[in-house]
Amino acid sequence: MKASSNALKQLSKLVTLQPDLKFLRIYVQGGGCSGFEYGFELIANPEEDDKIFYSQDCFPALGWIIDPISFEYLDKSELDYKKDLSGARFIINNPIAVGQCGCGRSINLDLNASKRATPSEVLQSLIQEKYSKANVIFWAGSIARGAGSDSSDLDCVVFFEKIDHAYREAIIYQGWPIDIFVHDKDTFRYFVESIDLPSYMPALPVMVAEGVQVFGDIKEGDLIKNMASTYLKQLPVLSSIQIDMRRFTLTDLVDDLKECPDEFERLAIIQEIYKQSAELYLLFNNQWIGKGKQLMRFLSEKDPVIAREFYYAFYSQQTDRIVDHVTKILNLCGGPLWNGFFLEAPASWKKES
Repeated sequence: MKASSNALKQLSKLVTLQPDLKFLRIYVQGGGCSGFEYGFELIANPEEDDKIFYSQDCFPALGWIIDPISFEYLDKSELDYKKDLSGARFIINNPIAVGQCGCGRSINLDLNASKRATPSEVLQSLIQEKYSKANVIFWAGSIARGAGSDSSDLDCVVFFEKIDHAYREAIIYQGWPIDIFVHDKDTFRYFVESIDLPSYMPALPVMVAEGVQVFGDIKEGDLIKNMASTYLKQLPVLSSIQIDMRRFTLTDLVDDLKECPDEFERLAIIQEIYKQSAELYLLFNNQWIGKGKQLMRFLSEKDPVIAREFYYAFYSQQTDRIVDHVTKILNLCGGPLWNGFFLEAPASWKKES
């Protein structure tokens, strides 16, 4: 599910006026003048059994709550905000709606509308065709978490007993883009210990730990999941020198932004500041980082309030607002650092002619 630019602007206004409202509940229920009706509710605290997700395609600083039954009817829909003679209101643009009254909330849904196969159906078909000899297979990613969009792919981690080498394959299968990571336990350990953990970006163990097992022996799957979870518990601890290097880099970028006259360069600097400031905040607090949308996801999970401030600052594209926000982040992580920064290279870093 996605949100239109009009919906994003209105959500931003609402949560600015009422900052304690941190979650948006959307649901479908029977009733209304057309058979079904939508419900929208901004709330401060979710219910104990609510499943919450954050999405770059929606409002990333706001937690979205959609129950499993409603999600089936809202798949591929768009949250919109409309103003006309009937008034101003949130509406849902739903591809399976065959009728909608003027209020925008009451709809008639075609429950037999043509759809591509479900992720579960696609994965089971793919497994039988290509991976029936695998030991364990996990389905991971945003759709598995209930946070996917129309363009989301299916992430799949396949474990064999033994393979010559790990590999990654991207395919389109029955209309679904599928990103497949193939390993055995030895290659998994190598990738995690040699690539993911040293970079502080544990993409592979996150997929396994959060993934849904869709094939193989449950006990074997639990062993692999426990291995992934054990890796994730080894939270990053940076040295003071590593933190200082990041503080220096971010301080330097902020100074560049203040004095940048070129709009193209300014956009490039803002993009790098966003990445560096989010990474500094997470790593300073011994949290994992990620690439792209996963970075905001980790930030939202660590501190939803800070994540919301990130969204407002960078969405504004206003230099003063970004500088104020990033200065706050720097102050939370030891303060700005430029004058007096000193870093020695090892004496062995020489190459004689």
